[in-house]
This record gives sequence, C-alpha cells and structure tokens, in this order.
Amino acid sequence: MMDPKLFLGVPLNTFERTQCTPPQPDISWRGVVIRAPLKVSFKRGIHIGRTKAFAAIPICGLYVLDVLWPLAEDVVLLVARDIRRGKIYSGAIVNIDPSPEKPPPERPPLRKEDVEGMATGRYFNPNLADFVKLPQEPGIYEVYAEVRGNRSNVVTIEIVEGEFK
Repeated sequence: MMDPKLFLGVPLNTFERTQCTPPQPDISWRGVVIRAPLKVSFKRGIHIGRTKAFAAIPICGLYVLDVLWPLAEDVVLLVARDIRRGKIYSGAIVNIDPSPEKPPPERPPLRKEDVEGMATGRYFNPNLADFVKLPQEPGIYEVYAEVRGNRSNVVTIEIVEGEFK
C-alpha cells in the first residue's frame, strides 16, 4: 500500500527505476511485480499526455525472466478488472513516442549458447489509462501486469472524480 502522493512524480510511460518501483528481489528471482497508488482522481474535460488520457494512473513495475530462444522482445500486458461490474479491460504497453529511435550499432548475432542461463528484465511506468481503455468514470479496479504468461501481484486502485483527500 503506497500513498498516492508518492506517485505524482513518476515519469509516465518510461522504462526507468523510480521511487515507486518495487524493490528488486534477489538475483535468482524470476517474475513480474508492480506497485500503484491506492487512489487516483480525474476531472472531466482534462486530458493527460500525448494520448489525451482522462487520468494519470501510474503502474510502476519490473520483470525479470529467463531469456528465451529464439530471442524476441517481451510485451507487458496490463489487465484491469472493474470490481463492481466484473468487466475486464486490457492492453499491451506499446511505444507511444513518435520520435525515431537511433538503431544500436551492428554486432554479431547472438547464438543460443550465448544466452543460455541468462535473464532479461525491464522497469516500466505506464499510465494505465494510455494503454487500457477504461471508462471515464469512478470505479475500483484490480490491476495486474503479465509478461510471457507470468502474472504480477494484484493491486487495487480506486478512481475518483474531482480531488481526493
């Protein structure tokens, strides 16, 4: 359980460690873990960020999983279940930055034996409302993240209209 005010400084839709990122478990741990504010608010007519989301709902997390062969980019899926209505909403975190990325320098291709026994992972701080099309209304949601079938812990977020105290 974390104070919602701690999440106000989280840079949304980034892939970096923040003050709200869960602590990284020991080196042998594999899985997905998230943190989120207990409560967020929205105001009708106010839009957040590039996608014009109705609210800022930060989900701070990290995953560490064994490298799979053949290599592929991991996709983080966000799932939110409306507790009152039972409706489930989901969406994958995708790059919403329109600026082109500079390609990495050329290197020899990796072989299966090069990655055997290795792990891969990433921090993530999406705005839930950018990737999961929630209705613009108050509600209570159970939220989790999933990567390659590995589910995170579940956090409960209350979305309220107007200011919260």
